Amino acid sequence: MSIWVSGLQYRTAISLAIFLLASIALFTHPHCFIDNWFEIEIDAQGMKGITVNWKFDEMFSESIIIDYDTNRNGIFEEDEAYTIYNEAFINLKNYNYFLDVKIDGRNFPVESTTDFKPSQEGVFLIYSFFVTLPVDLSTNMRLVTVMCYDPTYFIMVETNPQSGVTVSASPEVKFSTEMVEKAVEFEAFGKLPVTALTITLEKK
Repeated sequence: MSIWVSGLQYRTAISLAIFLLASIALFTHPHCFIDNWFEIEIDAQGMKGITVNWKFDEMFSESIIIDYDTNRNGIFEEDEAYTIYNEAFINLKNYNYFLDVKIDGRNFPVESTTDFKPSQEGVFLIYSFFVTLPVDLSTNMRLVTVMCYDPTYFIMVETNPQSGVTVSASPEVKFSTEMVEKAVEFEAFGKLPVTALTITLEKK
């Protein structure tokens, strides 16, 4: 038996899932896909934070672009971006914006972001936002670990181990980055591999 679902119904279902996170029990595999990459900012005092970038799959991108690029000019104007922020982003604060951050081994809840910017790259939707991380160099060495994933697995977030990070750093700081796979427990799916970014930094 086949079930026909209209484009509107599909877009509505995906939108509700990503921003309201409907019960994972209804689904058996990811229904939305995100390519993720990080931009690290380090100054002389330590790590300022990370810009998180998400590139959505073509189908979900189309639904947001159709709904929010109201003048069809290929960019999100200030009022359009504001609406996206309130209707299709801010609810993710309840889920730490899909970020799992540890600073020196301690959990760091991501409760807020700044500089949210939605954009279009051809047919694809891009989200960029900044996460402030309080990592100063008052101690000799600091270790930060960052993973990006949806624990319900309704959305698959992939971070490329080869190209998933860029760094802007002060010459006064010595740093290194590494991408490693870690096993993470997903709701109703058990353990699955997730790419983890580790950053170490210290004064030269």
